[in-house]
Amino acid sequence: MRRIDALMAVTSDFLPKLRARIGDERSLLVTAGGSVFFDLVIARLSAAVAADPACRLVLRSGAIFFHDHGIYERGLAGLDARGGFRIGGETVSAAAGFRPALRVWAEVLSRPEPRLAISGMGMRDVAMDQGLPRPLALYRNGAYLADLVGADVFRLNDQHAFVALAEGSDVAVGDVIECGISHPCTCLDRHAILYGLDPDHSVTAAYLTSFG
Repeated sequence: MRRIDALMAVTSDFLPKLRARIGDERSLLVTAGGSVFFDLVIARLSAAVAADPACRLVLRSGAIFFHDHGIYERGLAGLDARGGFRIGGETVSAAAGFRPALRVWAEVLSRPEPRLAISGMGMRDVAMDQGLPRPLALYRNGAYLADLVGADVFRLNDQHAFVALAEGSDVAVGDVIECGISHPCTCLDRHAILYGLDPDHSVTAAYLTSFG
């Protein structure tokens, strides 16, 4: 928090100095990343921007388009603890208002032990720098079977995930595990195509990714 406050203070202090250098006629954009701290960006920069009639504040948050089941989930809970954020004059919950939109699906390849499944998803497929994937649900023959309560990915290698299962879990070879991820940025850069699904999980669109 101290680092964010310091950065916002430097930015607020720089704006009038820049305005004095270039004059009053040119419009300016003040832009800052926000991610899970966008409430602090707005709170710390709004006064400086409001004092300049030809200036506009723009948040620059990228992966928040996808949210996640990890770092952003925890971060937005922290935002709520700081008081939530305001839409149309009302304070609303960030944790309740944002929902993860990115999933990774992996087939169960092996059940070598009663409480262990190995699936075809590894470090080449998912982010792991801010936490391992979270098993969400199990599918069999293309249909939803059950939520994977008590399941946990505890290790990844290049192409496999090791999933600890609850006692008596009905997980079979050929089933598909739906996982949420933590940190969308480092998951997106592993894929050339993202697929859009409808509520029935049919593919309705394909989105090409591009990294400069």
